[in-house]
Amino acid sequence: MNSRYSNLSNELRNASLTEAEQNTLILENKDVILSGIDIASTTRIRGEEETKTLQKKLSAAEFKVKDKRHFVMSNAEDNGRFNSLALADIGALFNLTQSLVTNKGGLLIAKVERRKTDTEHYAPEIPLTINDIQKALGTGGKLRSRKATYKTITELERVGALCRDSRTRPTLFYIEEDVIKAGEGAFKNFVKIYKVEAKKLLDRLTLREAGALFQLMKYHHVESFVLCENPQEFDKTKVKPYNGRELAEKIGVAYKTFRNIMTKLMQAGAILSVNSSYTDVAGRNYIINPRVCNRGIPNNPYEAGITKLFDQITVKLDKG
Repeated sequence: MNSRYSNLSNELRNASLTEAEQNTLILENKDVILSGIDIASTTRIRGEEETKTLQKKLSAAEFKVKDKRHFVMSNAEDNGRFNSLALADIGALFNLTQSLVTNKGGLLIAKVERRKTDTEHYAPEIPLTINDIQKALGTGGKLRSRKATYKTITELERVGALCRDSRTRPTLFYIEEDVIKAGEGAFKNFVKIYKVEAKKLLDRLTLREAGALFQLMKYHHVESFVLCENPQEFDKTKVKPYNGRELAEKIGVAYKTFRNIMTKLMQAGAILSVNSSYTDVAGRNYIINPRVCNRGIPNNPYEAGITKLFDQITVKLDKG
């Protein structure tokens, strides 16, 4: 193992390697690096600076690969925007984020047409129609009724989360970018929602359950994923977790209803209840699935362990 570590270390010093090539080399030899770091820590065959450098390169490479996931960014400071909405309407908005495309000003896109014969690689976007929205919000392969769909659209417009441009045919629908955006720019207090994993969850949830999950996302702790009052507090001893009754109040439902919703969210692999050994936050608390959302913290020391907990549930759901 020492010789493999030494050879890899020499390769990484090669000035001709690009950053991308270095990252690939690091990820392909992760086991060698970790073992080498352990040896370096105990026998001092490498200096501390080299060990730290390799650790940082490994973490950076892993984070870059992970962060290639497609995501949208939700503004966690909604100032009570959704308080007057039914959870089902919020869940509808969550569903519609699947149709956001990077740097399109919030325009909802049904699909992107890619033509093999197009030498310019031009891919025209096909805007989402009302029929597409009915399909997205329907269940069991059935369209949601036109009346219910328009009612939801009207409610989302009322709170400034959605807008439509009726000057064109078909009508264009947009998610307001001060609420949720895809592309450049960031909110001061944001939640990254990863589209592929979110889609798997949305397929398992009702609109009401999806709306509850969307509302809970803004309360997850920046590192430990605990649902809490002060999610930006890095000192774990000062984190103030929410209990079930407090969370029920936050999303605007009775406690009995909240318990039923949480059961569904747990069964779907969105939420878990864990003890402090996973989070360093005192007590038994609710946590949210890092594969679905996080706050974009690189090298988060809690993320891998918590992700594995959720994977034990979702891998069975994905197979089923």
